[in-house]
Amino acid sequence: MIKFDEVAKQVSILRAAEFCGLTVKQYRSPCPACNQGGERALQFFTDTERFKCWAYEGKMWGDSVQLVSHVKGVRQGEAAAMLVSHFSLKVDNEKAPEKPKTAPQGFDPAKYRSTLITEHELLSGIPPELCESAGIGVAPKGAHQGKVVVPLFNQAGEFLVYASVTGLTLPKNWRPK
Repeated sequence: MIKFDEVAKQVSILRAAEFCGLTVKQYRSPCPACNQGGERALQFFTDTERFKCWAYEGKMWGDSVQLVSHVKGVRQGEAAAMLVSHFSLKVDNEKAPEKPKTAPQGFDPAKYRSTLITEHELLSGIPPELCESAGIGVAPKGAHQGKVVVPLFNQAGEFLVYASVTGLTLPKNWRPK
């Protein structure tokens, strides 16, 4: 995924306007996307590398990527890719590492787990001892009341949340390891 802010830092607002085929006079230009507002609908600010479209309903502000997106009528990701390709830019395309997800604050999974019903018709075919050891059960109250719930964990093995499931069955030959 292209980082839009990196692209915007490397392509000035006037270079982006030129890329879009706009003729800029006194930092103003018509807006081909809105097709209204006259010769001064788009305004360019070189001190902040931003533009403003006065013709756009609600007024539109943005950087060079957003200008290309607006004028060419494409999503910002496509606009950024167009600028990277046209100007042969070097950008970091890697995703930022995701922050590991954790359980909601104030929620006590052990306390919740102790309230689960492990012997219930919705769990027929699943041994109660397996339900107890895995933290599976039927919720007696709350948002999941009357539903089978299972705990979900992140890759580090940390508890995230209980999720309700439907149609939980195990193959006849299945046995816990």
